[in-house]
Amino acid sequence: MPRADATAYSTELLSLWLEQWQRLSGARLAPEMLEQPVNPGWTFGNIFVNSGNSSDPATELRIVQQVSYGRQLGRTMDALAVLVDEVDTTRLDREQRAALDDFRQVREQVEDAKSGLQAPADATRQLAAGIRSLARGLRELRRTDPALHRTLAAALHDALQD
Repeated sequence: MPRADATAYSTELLSLWLEQWQRLSGARLAPEMLEQPVNPGWTFGNIFVNSGNSSDPATELRIVQQVSYGRQLGRTMDALAVLVDEVDTTRLDREQRAALDDFRQVREQVEDAKSGLQAPADATRQLAAGIRSLARGLRELRRTDPALHRTLAAALHDALQD
């Protein structure tokens, strides 16, 4: 028997068996009538907004149409960064300082992504992280020891001129 005929015969036989099985067992593989709303809420990436997790999905949709989640998060991160940079970290415990460092790292990754930077190689990534850490330290020093800040900032400026 040619292959095409064998495939057709197998398909026919399976169809007949399934029809008899459903008739005798009363079981169905799918409902005969299916009524189901398709996407009753709305999605944005992997965020699902519906009546189960929002009291007003329509309002949230209007907001996102006007101001994207990315823009909302970006503005929030920008405002929070101002506050984070002003925190006196000497009064914080290790976990609190780590939380601020984590925030700064995420913000830097977002800024890199916005500027179109590709993930650098490991050595370059470490150098970039060191420079960002140095910048944070200098900002902190400007607040806590302005004279030392001026001295170190001048030395750094001179080194960058070479």
